[in-house]
Amino acid sequence: MKDAFAHLQKEGSTVAIRDRMADVKEYFDAVDLDRYLELEKEIFPSAPPK
Repeated sequence: MKDAFAHLQKEGSTVAIRDRMADVKEYFDAVDLDRYLELEKEIFPSAPPK
């Protein structure tokens, strides 16, 4: 990841390294987004409807 940021800073674009970058689904899987969203619902439940 550090090399991707270094490339972006130097070149101003990630076009040349896109093949080494994760897509959105891979990123969400890596950070376990579904679990985070469930945890967020537990911590911050929705207000009851008025």
